[in-house]
Amino acid sequence: MGKTNKVPKDTDRPKRLPAKSFKKYPRYSVDSGHREITQWWRSKTSVTVVLLSVAVAALSAGYVAYGFYRESRVVTPLDAPLVNVSQDPGQFWGSYRSTAYFGMRTMDPQSPVLGLMWFPQLVANHDLHIRHWCDQGDSLRHYSWQQHDGRSFGVQNIWEEDFTLTTSFLKRLGGDYGGDWTARISVAPKENATLPYTVSLMFYLALDGPGEIHPVVERTNHLKTLHGSTPALGNFQIHFKSETSSWYYHNFLLTAAPPGYTHLKEVVKSTLQRYKNGEVIFYGLRGHVVNREPENQRAANFAVYQVTFTPPLDLEIIFESESFKGRPNQLSGLIYEEELRSRRARFSSQFEEVFQLKKKGYSEGDIQIAQSIFSNMIGSVGYFYGSSVVQSIHNKKPLENWAAPLLTAVPSRSFFPRGFLWDEGFHNLLISRWDPDLTKNIMAHWLNLMNVEGWIPREQILGHEARERVPKEFVIQKNTNANPPTFFLTLENMLARMHRNEVKVDKEYLEMIFPRVKAWFDWFNTTQVGNMPGAYRWRGRDPVTRTELNPKTLTSGLDDYPRASHPTSVERHVDLRSWMCLAAKVLSQLAQERPPPPKIVPGQPQPRMDKIRIILSQPKLRFVDQYGYVSLFPFLLKIIKADNPKLLKVLTDLKNPELLWTDYGLRSLARSSSLYMKHNTEHDPPYWRGAIWINMNYLAIRALHHYAELPGPYQDLSLELYRQLRHNLVNTVLREYRRTGYIWENYSDRTGHGQGSHPFTGWSALVVLLMAELY
Repeated sequence: MGKTNKVPKDTDRPKRLPAKSFKKYPRYSVDSGHREITQWWRSKTSVTVVLLSVAVAALSAGYVAYGFYRESRVVTPLDAPLVNVSQDPGQFWGSYRSTAYFGMRTMDPQSPVLGLMWFPQLVANHDLHIRHWCDQGDSLRHYSWQQHDGRSFGVQNIWEEDFTLTTSFLKRLGGDYGGDWTARISVAPKENATLPYTVSLMFYLALDGPGEIHPVVERTNHLKTLHGSTPALGNFQIHFKSETSSWYYHNFLLTAAPPGYTHLKEVVKSTLQRYKNGEVIFYGLRGHVVNREPENQRAANFAVYQVTFTPPLDLEIIFESESFKGRPNQLSGLIYEEELRSRRARFSSQFEEVFQLKKKGYSEGDIQIAQSIFSNMIGSVGYFYGSSVVQSIHNKKPLENWAAPLLTAVPSRSFFPRGFLWDEGFHNLLISRWDPDLTKNIMAHWLNLMNVEGWIPREQILGHEARERVPKEFVIQKNTNANPPTFFLTLENMLARMHRNEVKVDKEYLEMIFPRVKAWFDWFNTTQVGNMPGAYRWRGRDPVTRTELNPKTLTSGLDDYPRASHPTSVERHVDLRSWMCLAAKVLSQLAQERPPPPKIVPGQPQPRMDKIRIILSQPKLRFVDQYGYVSLFPFLLKIIKADNPKLLKVLTDLKNPELLWTDYGLRSLARSSSLYMKHNTEHDPPYWRGAIWINMNYLAIRALHHYAELPGPYQDLSLELYRQLRHNLVNTVLREYRRTGYIWENYSDRTGHGQGSHPFTGWSALVVLLMAELY
């Protein structure tokens, strides 16, 4: 039946209790019962609210803590012992100011810095062309270390239009702070120079930390000696001696410059004023000037010694540590000259012993060029201290990394005067042949920069001086971005030489670096993996760019080398896969070299381990149809077996002039490729799209040498190509050095002419190993 709308009768309603029953049953009364229930509910609700509040607070605190944990990991050092860096007093002082034409400093974070400035006094429109930092805009005809042993001395030639400068230095051990050193600046007129030609040299001392400078003035505006003191050096003196056959004028400046030393040239330039001596008009420092900042009355921390002259001139800067007791004599004058001759002779002898170029039939001229190329590499080693600017996906803004030191060679003093991770592995293939201990020290510094994730920033822009020379868009280092792990090349080479008893690499050092090298490998193996097992992909490509013809892959080191036209997560990069294959092999070798693990005693805790591109068709998955260096990586890193028919295909293609072969070396991208020598943006000329790069050619020649020594069906062909390619490349570099006075970043595949930055003191110097046939 259906429901009715019947109105209930009174008898259907609950009966009220009589009023007299309220006292008998008070707790069940309507009013009192309501109050009790309300109080109970309120008490239960309060407890619940408190518990919920505590839970929410705990979750919030946990979320905040986890967020902080994620954000802070990028600036958290790896939880492993630091690799010990050398405390050798012979390495304490050095020409470690890679960015300057000539400068000295110590391996101390707050080291004073000493350096050279100069300028011709022929001034047009009062524009003083002061030379200080290496700069291609200075248009010097040549500047290059001629000999430098990386430790005790160096000799450098600098060619101006009308005169030449020769800078040299010698070190002498003694005392507690790395001993004494003397630098000599010699200026000589060229035969076709118009005399009188007036030049000013300025040598300076700047403090970048606590310390004092006190000048000793012999007569008005004539600085004789500087007395100084810093915590890292104790007390010291700097003496100035000059000899010239012409008129000269001494002056000096003493000023409290702003903290740091990134604008020393500007400070000097602002203090110059015009002088006249007879018919000669020149610009000189205004004399004894001390500028104090009124708010803190900072002491003077910058002193400059100026000498203005017509060449020739010899200026000596003699640094003496007061901790050096029993000094036999002053490293000056004839004593300096004799010692310099002795060390130059020892350098030539050691150079022949290591590289044996005379034995291989090279001319004296070729050997001198090789010595200069090598010396540019080891003479570019610099010491930097500061923090990188880093960022992860969990950070809204970039963070300052922890402050740390770095000893590293630099690719180019004029253009890239800072540390580059993938360059440094190539650099030390050469450096380790000369000084394995220096390579161990350099590698230790790099590995100590690793964060808790196992990531090393690929560019090291440490300190104000380094940061001053880097465009802002390249300063921030992102922890998703890798760089080829070329230190595995260095380690592979050193381990092989260790097994041949050619070099001693102590087990303790291998034990120290192993946790860090493994963490580095693990970082690659988790952050750079592809979308299928065994595949790897460089991160950092821009998938939405409209200005690049082919989105760059800066992280691969091969910048604009053609990849997939549309970056996606399904890309597979054969070069990175090859690097990982090499890294796994070397890591296995390192593990075998380590001492056996200690026995675990029961009960003890165990130790822890403008124009835009137009898309003509929809992209689809396929192999990238561009043949070049990346195509060769399994061959370059010697992964292909000697009897594999694929090796024949590689060797055959290698010799094809329509692909990579030229009379000057292997071009980076095949001439038949659609992107060969194409601009990547309207203002971005081709970089790795046809030019000849020495580091990749070195790997190719090394691989050909490897296959030429292994029995197999392609041994003879490998030997033939090895001889031809090595000959072509060595001739290209030597010929261009003779023609231009420089070693270059890369070389034209059409003419063999040098291109890019110069002098490129980095991996282009591997030509010395090619000449010596050391792989």
